[in-house]
Amino acid sequence: MNLVFVGFILILLGIIIIINPISHDYIWGYISDLSDYNIPLGGLIIAVGIYALYLSTKTESKKSNEPDYFICPSCLHPVVESDVPELRCLKCNLDLEPIKGFYERHPEKKESLTSC
Repeated sequence: MNLVFVGFILILLGIIIIINPISHDYIWGYISDLSDYNIPLGGLIIAVGIYALYLSTKTESKKSNEPDYFICPSCLHPVVESDVPELRCLKCNLDLEPIKGFYERHPEKKESLTSC
C-alpha cells in the first residue's frame, strides 16, 4: 500500500516539475529554476513513480500466489495444501488446521515446543 502512495506522489511531483519548473521559497527567499532540466528530471521522476506502482502490483500478486500451509494438531506436522487435497493428516488421519494462528488457538502446543 505504501508503494502505491509513493508512486502516485512521485508521478504528481514529476508533472508539477514539468509544468512549473521555477519554484519560489518564500521563507528563505531563494528561487530555484529548473527550466533547463524540467523535462528530463520530471520524466525521470514520473518513470520512478510508474516503476513503484509496477512493483506494488508485483508484491500484491506474489502474496496471493503463496501456498497455504496447514498443520496437524496431533503430530504437529506442517504440510502444504497442494500436498494433501483432502486436508487430512497422512500420519494421523485428522483434519488439518491452518498454520496461521495455530499456536494462538492452541497455546498448550506452543508451551510443549518451548519445553523441549
